[in-house]
Amino acid sequence: MLAERQPTWTLQIGVRPDVRTALFLRDVLALSVPDDPYPLTDPWVPVLPAPGVDRAAVEAEWLHWFDGVLDGMPIGDDRWMSRWPAVCRALGALIEPIRQWDAQLTRHELRHGRHRDSSRMWITDLVSDVGTELERAVRPFHLTITELPVRGQFWMRRGFNQVLASPALIDNTAAFSWALRPVLREIA
Repeated sequence: MLAERQPTWTLQIGVRPDVRTALFLRDVLALSVPDDPYPLTDPWVPVLPAPGVDRAAVEAEWLHWFDGVLDGMPIGDDRWMSRWPAVCRALGALIEPIRQWDAQLTRHELRHGRHRDSSRMWITDLVSDVGTELERAVRPFHLTITELPVRGQFWMRRGFNQVLASPALIDNTAAFSWALRPVLREIA
């Protein structure tokens, strides 16, 4: 039995290196992917030469590959990645720029205090407020918020318990709370 007032829910907010890599790949190759809903990366990514990379072929594979990455398919899984030969060739050709950009993002986050773990008490208060609005205790739930290094205040719900959000939105407590509240009302 759970102790009284013990949370019965989890909410994870985090950055995923595989997601960063996928967005970097799109922008470093200047892909124009049809139906791509994601803003450009932040910080800005220069377009680099990639000899031997067929940009049109990568463009054709990228969105479906990225959907798989968002669903948790590992970039290191050779069997799954074999479905995306153009993406694999591009990743291989750009491995060093990918590493450099990821290191740049990490330094940027450290310089700008992007580690917000201790400042998330407001989320507990928001979940409590949602329970009060619903006039019942919140049901157990798990919500994953994946931070996308993209420009502007970006938000997208993916499935029942996954949300994609930009750092600019996550850092704007009022706007993030406003976007998160309807999701919490539905799953809690």
